[in-house]
Amino acid sequence: MRLLPEGYISRYEAAAVIERALFAGEMESSTVRSLRANGLSVREREARTKAVEALWKGVDEGHVHAFVVSGGLGAIMTLMPDQTKRVPMLQHPDGGTFDYLRRHNRLHDDLVDALRKSSGNGRVSAADLSRLSLAFRLEEVEQYARRALRTRRRRQRSDGRPQGRPNKLDRVEAVILDIKQKKSWKPTESIKRLTQLINRKLYPEEHVGETTVARALDRLYVKSGNREFQRTNKRKTSRSGG
Repeated sequence: MRLLPEGYISRYEAAAVIERALFAGEMESSTVRSLRANGLSVREREARTKAVEALWKGVDEGHVHAFVVSGGLGAIMTLMPDQTKRVPMLQHPDGGTFDYLRRHNRLHDDLVDALRKSSGNGRVSAADLSRLSLAFRLEEVEQYARRALRTRRRRQRSDGRPQGRPNKLDRVEAVILDIKQKKSWKPTESIKRLTQLINRKLYPEEHVGETTVARALDRLYVKSGNREFQRTNKRKTSRSGG
């Protein structure tokens, strides 16, 4: 992967940020769950495709700006929404590069002129164009992702669908059961310690906090009645109350 200036991220990274906002907590396919259970880091193709489409919709609407970065020339220039459509495969989920930009494409000459002005270098070669990278501002992408998440939550409320991340809790519960089976954690140990163990197993796909882990423990206790899942502070409260 080519290095980008500080504050910029690649198309792949931008789509991943938006994907989390669009699909966090959604149930994954059995195939993906199986592969992840075997230690492989995979993503749902449909979710990735929709995230890429949402990213370019954000560009069209002006919420996110696309940039051309030329590491060799030290140049950064903005791509207009209509220009992004003129680069073959740039907006395609499997594309996102300038590999298919040819001399007969009018944008080719526009980029050459713009790079000359941006870099102050009067000589821009074909080799310079081959090192172009597509980039987005991290701050803009994160703001756009938060907007998408708010829209999703409003839609869930209007549809009467349950809020929160129940499927995420299901995954956390499964990890807790696995940790318990391997005796990597004892009920007398802190939730902070358990949270660290869970995040090691979920990395890099997810990261959970102690509150989520506590909720998962409570659900496991309610389902099973096993006091090993009852949090220590609650256990003390129930004893003093009895």
